[in-house]
Amino acid sequence: MPKKRAPYYWDRGGYYFLKWVPKRYRTVDPRQSVVISLHTKDELEAAKKAAAVEKQVQANWDGLLAGQSNDARSA
Repeated sequence: MPKKRAPYYWDRGGYYFLKWVPKRYRTVDPRQSVVISLHTKDELEAAKKAAAVEKQVQANWDGLLAGQSNDARSA
């Protein structure tokens, strides 16, 4: 079974959250991926922040599907 990649990466002096938009959410979020700065240079802090951001992004997508929000970029 392939190993799951961390939802963050290092670039331009800091860590960023990266999540590809699943196909089932493409009707409410046309982006291919979500990239958000985690505003940290520390990998342990990035891991914690990425987990929190991932929950927010998922909740936003679920809300969009349920018709609770109009803005896919609010995550």
